[in-house]
Amino acid sequence: MPASSGHFAFLTSLLTKAAAAGKSVAVLVLQYDLAPGRQYPRQITQAVELLRHTTTTLGKSPSQVMLMGDSAGGNLIFGVLAHLMHPHPSIQPLKLAKPLRGALLSSPVCVLNTDNPRFRTHEVQDPASAETIRVWLKNLLGSAKPDAWNEPLNADVSWWNDLPNVIDEMLVTVASNEMMANDTRECAEKIGVSVCPNVRERTQADFKQTVYKHLTLFSSEIDFHAEPTIGPSLGMAEGEAASVMISWAIERM
Repeated sequence: MPASSGHFAFLTSLLTKAAAAGKSVAVLVLQYDLAPGRQYPRQITQAVELLRHTTTTLGKSPSQVMLMGDSAGGNLIFGVLAHLMHPHPSIQPLKLAKPLRGALLSSPVCVLNTDNPRFRTHEVQDPASAETIRVWLKNLLGSAKPDAWNEPLNADVSWWNDLPNVIDEMLVTVASNEMMANDTRECAEKIGVSVCPNVRERTQADFKQTVYKHLTLFSSEIDFHAEPTIGPSLGMAEGEAASVMISWAIERM
């Protein structure tokens, strides 16, 4: 799906709060091609080229750059990080001088199928139906097959060994009731995860827990799939995951 008003509402909130905290930050939004018009790995190629543009043409240090994506965009971030470690055979390699500062992934798609039983038992909890998601995933892959760049959950643990060399910290958020929750949690645990408690109970120290070195998982009991960006488009107030993501990002600017 293309970006919605909710995406820009979330980014506006982030920019406003960052400015209030005395932080200077800018945002680049990638308008990547949508399936089925263009299929995998086109979207990873575009994301890698935007990152290349940021670090070369714009002259930004990777240590100043954070990546952010929700749902399929979260899957795309996993693909970019994988490409930095293991160049995709169809995409020009990108070697960064330093690790990226961070990545924020909201309800990332971690596997390109709807086999998990939760797609039947938790379907009413999500904005899109299981059948709609199945069609979207099929359209994304086209004639390609699942691989370690597009299915982070099914990549071998050793695939992520060089992650500390390409990114300093990661935050993954998920709603506990969404259809993909188990896939997201399993993926985070495979890479290495520290669990952040409920936002109402969290302290700054909670975000200092690290594993791979630094992947933190936040699970909301009241949000839904990709709530930080879908919620604002529905006129909803800022939810738990959105609050966590914005605070996490600002603390690392």
